[in-house]
Amino acid sequence: MSNSTQALGRVPTTRSTTLATPAYYICLIKMDTFEQYMFVYLFRCFIRPAICVLGFSLNMFCIAILRRNGLHKQPNILLCGQIIADSIYLLFGLNYSSIIQMFGPNRLYPAYCGLQYNETLDYSLLISQIIFKFSASLGFYASTLIPILITLERLMAIFRPMAFKAVVTTRITKIAVISSFIVWIPWILCDLSFHRILSAKLSSTITFMELVPQDSPAANVVAVMTVFVVNSGVSFFTLAAVTIGCCIISIKMSIALKQRRRLTTSQSKLTWSPRTTRTLLVTCFIFVVIHGTITICASITDSLQRIQYFFVNDIKYYIYPINASSNLFVCILTNKKLLHNLKNILRIAK
Repeated sequence: MSNSTQALGRVPTTRSTTLATPAYYICLIKMDTFEQYMFVYLFRCFIRPAICVLGFSLNMFCIAILRRNGLHKQPNILLCGQIIADSIYLLFGLNYSSIIQMFGPNRLYPAYCGLQYNETLDYSLLISQIIFKFSASLGFYASTLIPILITLERLMAIFRPMAFKAVVTTRITKIAVISSFIVWIPWILCDLSFHRILSAKLSSTITFMELVPQDSPAANVVAVMTVFVVNSGVSFFTLAAVTIGCCIISIKMSIALKQRRRLTTSQSKLTWSPRTTRTLLVTCFIFVVIHGTITICASITDSLQRIQYFFVNDIKYYIYPINASSNLFVCILTNKKLLHNLKNILRIAK
């Protein structure tokens, strides 16, 4: 079998001398057709990395706009925290070690999901996998806490403006955003610590290696807590809290703006900014839609066949990078001041 054939993950289904029907594997999952295999191959190797690179670049540009608008403002600090969390997650799309593991060349057994190179290269790729997994988990979990902070900040700004000025200071907001990252680090490290390296010698020069969960009572407890406590908490609880909060804010904002139109200029001054509130509400709305979709996908995969499960899982991890890349468009389309800052930056660049 040639190297080019091995790179495509194709193995013969029989050992007969007649021409056998080829089988296309991605890890342990056998694709029905070559078209299915190429769809996943193009998505994993080209489309998702391209989206992540573009999204990361747009997010850095959005941070520059917020910095120009003033990072001492509480809403800008919260938006910046959300963008940083999304950007950290987008680094997972550049996980080259996972791509090499699934589609890399010179694999003796394409149906096996693991690294099949020399021992030194395998260890290097496994270390990079752990780093990318850590960044993806940190970015994902942090991005579910910050919308709650945004919702609480707007609720206080609208319903308790005097308490808002006293409590929600720049320093407190920065501490809250930083804490939304730090609080997850012990749990992520704990989860990673209950993994082990599965290793086997395939030949004198090739070693099979894969990072797999440990099979122990403690590891099982961590796995159960991850699925039923942590993941459920950052999905159902967060979605419910943000949805209810945003509905309350939207109703209050609509009533306040209607009353404002009937009053004179001196009477119609609000203690909070409708423009800023609109930007934050759209950010939370997109979060609810995207994470709601991801939660639904995660809940229906158990009843799917293996290939269907693979594709639904890919769709789930396709939606989130698009969401994580949309921050710039949300900011400039909902806030004219941020759009003006963007035009100024582009004018200076020229």
